Amino acid sequence: MEVWQIFALVAVIFFILGVIHSLASSDKQSVSEGELDVADLLSLPKTWDEPAIGRQLTVASQESTTALTTYVDGLKQRFILRQNEKTAIARIDFIKKVIENGELAKKYHAVLNDLAAMKLEQENRLKKLEVEGLKLDHERAGLEEVEHLKREKEKLQIEVEMARLRREMEELQRRSEPEQPKLSAEQQRRLKRMEIEDRLSELDRLEAEALRIARTDPDRLRVQNMYADKRNELHEQLSKYLV
Repeated sequence: MEVWQIFALVAVIFFILGVIHSLASSDKQSVSEGELDVADLLSLPKTWDEPAIGRQLTVASQESTTALTTYVDGLKQRFILRQNEKTAIARIDFIKKVIENGELAKKYHAVLNDLAAMKLEQENRLKKLEVEGLKLDHERAGLEEVEHLKREKEKLQIEVEMARLRREMEELQRRSEPEQPKLSAEQQRRLKRMEIEDRLSELDRLEAEALRIARTDPDRLRVQNMYADKRNELHEQLSKYLV
């Protein structure tokens, strides 16, 4: 083989190797760009955005089970575990609804089971909180009733003490008042007689006033009869003290 043929053969070999290397680099770059596109599509949103999350769940489900599981785990960490129970349950239901559409439910049964278990856990926590809330309300009501009874007891104790103090004050006042001298029997009869005579005078005054305003003779007669009965009664009482 001549020298020029050898050089030509070597050149052909290097050309073929260069073409193979170029194709391999192009394929590798395409794969990397494809992976980057999927990664960008599956990046978690900064806020809970159901339309965006729904699209990303669809992309992840079409990519692979691993991609879907990884994306769902990210959603749980960012948007579910740090929320209150009601919000967490609503977001779990949304994720399940997206995955359950079409044939995805059959393919990703394990992911759905995991979400169902997580929802059950959140519901149990919510029920536990509700039970604890009812228990606290019951205990609070009991404490309020006890406090009310204590206040009533203190109020009654104060009232009892005030009544005792009043009795003591009345007793002290009674003791401090000078005793009235006792009246003799004659003095008592005289006082009683004076009292009845005053009542008779008042009765005469009232009768005169009633007769003055009476318009007819029957009215006057009725007034006289009424006051005559009262006057007779007083005279009978007065006769007892004239002895």
